[in-house]
Amino acid sequence: MSYVSNIIISFSVSDEDHVLDIKKFFVETFKDVPPKDLDESTGLAHYGGSKALEKTVMVGAHNYLKIDTLVKFMESLGWFIPEDVQLLVCDENDEPSIFTERLHRENMKPRFHLD
Repeated sequence: MSYVSNIIISFSVSDEDHVLDIKKFFVETFKDVPPKDLDESTGLAHYGGSKALEKTVMVGAHNYLKIDTLVKFMESLGWFIPEDVQLLVCDENDEPSIFTERLHRENMKPRFHLD
């Protein structure tokens, strides 16, 4: 038996250092293979178009993913551009089967405060 959650994580290239944080979180917390990042330098650039991606994008399909745990982790990270962060989820039984935003903007943590 399985319950698959398809995820897309997208954020500014200014926050690209969080790719390693997210991968580590999946391995340590979920004991799962982390989502793959679509970074051309890693050889994972399997997307269309004639331009390079202007966002860091990670994708994955995970069994019995604890979405609330992932959301809290994502919201807790300090982000240079928190408004660019997206966590899109399509669970196996979502009706209709579309990706929905799961982050709460009011909980996003900026990396630096400009006063």
